[in-house]
Amino acid sequence: MPQIASSNSTAAWFSAVISDDFPVILSTLTSSCSDPFRVVERIAAQRVVQELFARLSYDEIKQFVNPLFVAATKCPTSVGNEFTKHLIKISSSVKSTSLPHPSTYPTQLDLLPPFQNTISLLFFSSAYSALCAVISRTQTREEFFSKYLLQDPPWANIVDVSSELRLTVETDFVLAQQKSEAATGVGGPEGGVYVSSQILETSSLSQDIRVLESAIARSKSVTQMSVRGGALELDDLNRMAIMIPLLRAFDRMEEMFSKSWNPQKPPDWIVALVGELGCANAHLNVKAFLLRLIVNKEKMFSTFKQTVVGPMCAAVVDVSKPHSGDLSRAFNYLLRDVTTTLTAWQVDLVAERDRRAGSDLLVPYFCFIYLFVIGVSLSGYSS
Repeated sequence: MPQIASSNSTAAWFSAVISDDFPVILSTLTSSCSDPFRVVERIAAQRVVQELFARLSYDEIKQFVNPLFVAATKCPTSVGNEFTKHLIKISSSVKSTSLPHPSTYPTQLDLLPPFQNTISLLFFSSAYSALCAVISRTQTREEFFSKYLLQDPPWANIVDVSSELRLTVETDFVLAQQKSEAATGVGGPEGGVYVSSQILETSSLSQDIRVLESAIARSKSVTQMSVRGGALELDDLNRMAIMIPLLRAFDRMEEMFSKSWNPQKPPDWIVALVGELGCANAHLNVKAFLLRLIVNKEKMFSTFKQTVVGPMCAAVVDVSKPHSGDLSRAFNYLLRDVTTTLTAWQVDLVAERDRRAGSDLLVPYFCFIYLFVIGVSLSGYSS
């Protein structure tokens, strides 16, 4: 299996690997999903796209990748962004794709019991992660981030809603050191990501279905943290496949657009996120994921704290409240982290509670969170 090379050997890597496999990748990205094996091949192709745009510069993509696309599709003219536009179009349309029911899977898939439960999540999350990588690397206007990534994503398809989150009191998760993309490196033993060209061949999966085991395992772990910041706890939420690509997108947005943000007039993507966070029909795992996302980007979201704080309080109480008499979730690390974020934002929860008293039913939530804030303050806890 070829290893994705570092930027200083991009040309050599493309000439040795991508130029030969590129037509296969292109056809796989738009292949029918009626065949379960084709679905798996599309997952692999989407992961290749994600790694490609996460690791190569925009100039390298224009210099090395776009000409391959132009040649393969016989475009009459080229301005350098044809491949990017193609990927945005097909990746953003994936959310309307229907996948085969697990009962239709061939008997070969019995070799992989986890596969039948995760194929849908892998498919949609890999497409969204690829879209995050493409938009983050190529776009310089906030409306593209908002429209394609944040205004109407299929959260229930790209967040794991089939697993029960481990919302414990104490945190004993592994800490993964976040690294910048430049420092991560992509070649050598420390950080190479291997992509199997065999998985993209027409008959490869019928020859060896076990190649998916490693793909599923990788989708449930985070091995490289190419986002800004310190250590990131590898809890169930941060391990979800879309967390790191989305954090990278937020890094780019913060870098390019934060100076123009107005706390009194939040952008459309903030309104959309808050709407999902406060949606009564949103899955609890989706709400927990969005809370974790906000906590991970605490400084960036502080700009919009007046808009975010109410739905945050409601969502964290909703996620933490006992279910079926189980009190183990009542006080947990997510509630702790949200509370310390509110403390860092210096939110006046009493004033916020009074401001909302006549307009909604959030008063009990604010009272609950406020008591927890007092407890955190008295204990001297700091995250």
